[in-house]
Amino acid sequence: MGAATPDVDRAADLKNFWNVIQKLGREQKLLAYHDRSDGGLLATVVEMAFAGHTGVDLVLPPGHEAFAALFNEELGAVIQVRESDLDDVLLAIREHGLKACVSRIGTLNATHTFRVTRGGRALFEENLFALRAIWSDVTHRIAALRDNPQAADQEHGLRQDQSNPGIRPVITFSHGAAARSQASPGARVPFRPPSPSCASRA
Repeated sequence: MGAATPDVDRAADLKNFWNVIQKLGREQKLLAYHDRSDGGLLATVVEMAFAGHTGVDLVLPPGHEAFAALFNEELGAVIQVRESDLDDVLLAIREHGLKACVSRIGTLNATHTFRVTRGGRALFEENLFALRAIWSDVTHRIAALRDNPQAADQEHGLRQDQSNPGIRPVITFSHGAAARSQASPGARVPFRPPSPSCASRA
């Protein structure tokens, strides 16, 4: 598993990373965000795919050692952005001094496939819902013992339902500038910039 523990090489990088993520969040450039920690890159992207019920093609650069790239737990994050916003996002990251810390690592696919490739060769390929069944098996077993077994089975089945759209928050109230414009004269509406919703790698 390696002998070196994850660390912070430059505290300034961590500060700049925080600042650029906040900026991109305020500008609504982030579709998804997930820190890379326990389990490394592979676990991070798999969890994001589960949440969105979408397939992912994860691409490792040629020459990178697959095990180290997929499972190291150094500080970082994965962000999902629109193709149309990619240049703006990369520019913001460069302006915060993090150009060397970022890689474009993949795209979504519509086949509910989780695929890892390197140099055009597939290293791993599996149906997303088959992975979800394995991932959630222990949780399901514990819930079946602790809670109502039928309810636990239904919840486990829902995780593997390909027609389930995944997490799709629907805001039923006004917020931000819209809320302030609808407030009665003299009313005070608290405003907090929206935070990133969930994480290219930085």
